[in-house]
Amino acid sequence: MALFSTPKCPSCIRQLAGGAFQQIRGIKKMVKVPTVTVRLLKDVPKYGPAGTLIPVAKGRMRSIWYPQKVADYVHYTELKKIPRGEAPQRDFFFLADTVTSGKKKQKATVSLLSPTQTIAILEALLPPSLQFSSATISPTDHSLHGSVSTVDIANAIKMVSAANGEEGSRVVITPDQIELIGVEGDKIKMIGEYQFEIKMKGTNDFVRRRATVQRQEIH
Repeated sequence: MALFSTPKCPSCIRQLAGGAFQQIRGIKKMVKVPTVTVRLLKDVPKYGPAGTLIPVAKGRMRSIWYPQKVADYVHYTELKKIPRGEAPQRDFFFLADTVTSGKKKQKATVSLLSPTQTIAILEALLPPSLQFSSATISPTDHSLHGSVSTVDIANAIKMVSAANGEEGSRVVITPDQIELIGVEGDKIKMIGEYQFEIKMKGTNDFVRRRATVQRQEIH
């Protein structure tokens, strides 16, 4: 009966683990941010209440907090009076709920486009044809080495829309809202021109465009 023994050499262990182990050749040093001890002049969420001494990045104090009178510098003589082991500490939990709720309110103010608005924007922004290039099985074969799917078309639509300003960047389109005309399934598998329609629930309007799939040139 053959006995299995745990391999000892590093290369054998890596082979047994499928190459999952890597040798660590060095350790990166942590970058220390220079700080200064300041006194808060007002309550600051996730830092502390007014009157608290805390350490803060020198750049933040110099460029933001001091000009806006959020905090003031602490004299060296006062710092010397702080007992050892009682260094000022930032309070990460101070009014943390206020910051979280504020972010939620900001997100709630972003309005979504209705299906009718989305269709109208796409009708105005999309060119007559979206261009795709893909490798073929051979230089003389029209069959694609892979496919151009409704996922690819949806991504292309989002890129074109986002490049046309803030209104276009609000467009949300998913592959299931795209229907290829005259193609079985959701994948184009040969070079050529194909029509597709963008349809959304909540409106009878739709957008029809072409997807032009060309042979990818190999240099």
